Amino acid sequence: MIKVLVVDDSKFIQNVITRILKEAPDIEVVAAVSNGIEALNKVHSLNPDVVTLDIVMSPMDGLSVLSRIMEKNPVPVIVVSSLSTNEAAISIDALKLGAVDYVAKPGGDSPLWMEAGLKRIKDELLAKIRIAAIVDKNKLRALYQGENHSKAVPAAITPDKIVTIGSSVGGPQALMSILPKFPRNFNALFLVSQHMSPFFIKAFTERLNKTTRLKVKVAREEKEEFQPGTVIFAPGDANIILKKSGKGLNIVLEKKHRFRGLSCIDVMMRSVAEAAGKNSIGVLLSGMGRDGVEGLECIKKAGGKTIAQNEETSIIFGMPMEAIKKGVVDKVLPLERIPRAVIRMVEENK
Repeated sequence: MIKVLVVDDSKFIQNVITRILKEAPDIEVVAAVSNGIEALNKVHSLNPDVVTLDIVMSPMDGLSVLSRIMEKNPVPVIVVSSLSTNEAAISIDALKLGAVDYVAKPGGDSPLWMEAGLKRIKDELLAKIRIAAIVDKNKLRALYQGENHSKAVPAAITPDKIVTIGSSVGGPQALMSILPKFPRNFNALFLVSQHMSPFFIKAFTERLNKTTRLKVKVAREEKEEFQPGTVIFAPGDANIILKKSGKGLNIVLEKKHRFRGLSCIDVMMRSVAEAAGKNSIGVLLSGMGRDGVEGLECIKKAGGKTIAQNEETSIIFGMPMEAIKKGVVDKVLPLERIPRAVIRMVEENK
């Protein structure tokens, strides 16, 4: 059984989440509490497998609770926050502090509306709790302790190449770790597909744009400009497709082949392999499932280079493991060594 501690300052939401979780045969709600101090006490006394954590609470807010949990007694945490611009930004902070994932709490003007909304996200919440329950707690501690260490790796001006990155659970933390290590105006284009809803992708890219030397943005319908050191994210509900256009390249968005309603790594990487060939570099980070395995295979067959995050630094060693087993990975690296490896690959044949 997966032991879950529910933390929310609303008794009503506590009760709804508890009822949802109790319907699952493999989940047990060990307690439901209303504030951060109670949450810390229960984490210590009950040793839950997973915590669902509200962000806006008093007297201790959710980020403070999360920091204390990761510092004293690391436990996989799923942030459950409202769909507001401010709370989306705070949820990104929570991922950086060590939260495994997030679930958007639906809005509503009445208890009935809120309850109906929470029931709609039931499958997402249950799935993310089950994934969080298998996360190694030691990795959470390492993630929290290392969250502020990032120095840019020197790089020379090099020929243009396309670096395409795919990630899912654990990906936001990995991306916040590696992207700040690339220098400004790095002469490559980054394309990223992170399994994340469009609302949170917007908040996430805004945060990265402030904390990295690269220019980070969400792909748009109109023509993109390929400037050195640009990172373009799939918008969450659509796939990035890289296509040849005369002697150049264009990005288009496609919503036909979505991955569980989210952007698909395979579709993006396959298009990069076709458009950029040997000038493509594929990187597969932490995540559950097989999305990205076919994409790396296409890049490798096209003469490009491929990297997978290693097990020790992956929050969830699912997608990288499947790619390694498939034999489509050139280098298996710990997270901190991926930026330097990418820079060296970009500098090859210059």
